[in-house]
Amino acid sequence: MNKKIYKIILIVMFFMPTMLIFIVPIRGEKEISKLESRKLEKIPDFSFSSFFDGSFQDKLEKSITDQMLLSQTIKVNIKKLKNNINTYVYSFLITNKKIVRDI
Repeated sequence: MNKKIYKIILIVMFFMPTMLIFIVPIRGEKEISKLESRKLEKIPDFSFSSFFDGSFQDKLEKSITDQMLLSQTIKVNIKKLKNNINTYVYSFLITNKKIVRDI
């Protein structure tokens, strides 16, 4: 029974990022990020010349990170995590002044 649950979890964990990317055509592209106050990258049109000079891949990577489902939520949580880490490090350094001076 446990092996079956682990297989299901593995399958979900594998396909979830893929589904987050491919759901964009269904929900449509967003134009502006209210969180970052900037225009979001649109999915580029494919052409062989842009594919072979590498510009298509660069634009596609930027647009996927902008247009991916839950990207705003992920960015907010990463920002909160960075702020918490900075706060904890600063608090540690302040409370341990003697240790910091010795270094």
